[in-house]
Amino acid sequence: MITISPQLKRILDEAIVRGASDVHLKVELPPMLRIDGKLMAIPKEASLTSSQVNGLIEGNEIPSNIVLA
Repeated sequence: MITISPQLKRILDEAIVRGASDVHLKVELPPMLRIDGKLMAIPKEASLTSSQVNGLIEGNEIPSNIVLA
């Protein structure tokens, strides 16, 4: 079973809906999606703090080989 936080679920749902190939998480930037080769901020998502990025990465159990769409 995969366990993810509500924030990460929201980010991944947005990635799927918008057809993103990648999700980028970086401190002091909002979550970014790669769409058609271009990085774009997810609308209405605030910039991430260091603790938020760490929590999104470390606090979720996602296999490295998962296919979301």
